[in-house]
Amino acid sequence: MSSSDARNPDFQRIFESLPNQYIIVAPDRTIVAATDSFLASTGKSREGIVGMDILDAFPDNPDNPDAKGTEILRSSIERVVETGEIDILPPVRYDIENSDGIFEPRWFQP
Repeated sequence: MSSSDARNPDFQRIFESLPNQYIIVAPDRTIVAATDSFLASTGKSREGIVGMDILDAFPDNPDNPDAKGTEILRSSIERVVETGEIDILPPVRYDIENSDGIFEPRWFQP
C-alpha cells in the first residue's frame, strides 16, 4: 500500500470484505451496502439489492402465514428513526427466497 493509499482508504471496499454478515439500510429502508458474506449467505447480488427497500428485497415467505420478518424489521427501523437509538432484536426467523424461487428457513438477528 502506498502512502497515498493509507491516507485515502477505500472504506466501501473494506466494509464489503468484512467477514461478518452486515447490511446498511438508510432511514427510508433503502439498502445502501452489504458485505460479501451477507450476499453469499442470502444468495443475492449487490447489484440486485442495493437501492431497493429492504422489505421488497427480502419479502416474507408467502407460504408461511405466520411469517412476521418484515413486520418486525419495519417496526425496528421505525423505532431507530424515531428515537435515534440502537434497537437490538432477538434472532428472528426470516425465510430467504433462493435462486429457484423457493423460500428457505433462515434466522437473523436484525
